[in-house]
Amino acid sequence: MRAVGVVERLNLADMTAPGVMAREFGLNLGQLASRRYIHTQRISRQIYEALDNSGFPVFDGLLYPSRNNFPATCIALFYRARAKVVVVDDLPLVQHVDWPAFVNQYRIGVAKV
Repeated sequence: MRAVGVVERLNLADMTAPGVMAREFGLNLGQLASRRYIHTQRISRQIYEALDNSGFPVFDGLLYPSRNNFPATCIALFYRARAKVVVVDDLPLVQHVDWPAFVNQYRIGVAKV
């Protein structure tokens, strides 16, 4: 797991707002939850290609609901956002404060290898 610091404001397309996926992109829950990423990749491409009036990219990435850990929120950053974040530290996942609850909730078995 990476601890990341934001050094400059990130502009994220917020895909977590109620109804945005259906209203703005015409997707249903089945398409959003599918393991075939054709629909979500299309949306990501549209967001990536969105330009402002000056021809500059509008978004650095997107904020979206987790498919695997709903209602948690995920962030995907486009490569162009790399100068706006720094890696602070690489940490073992087991050191994350929410790890014990996550393992318990999803009944994950963890063994040393």
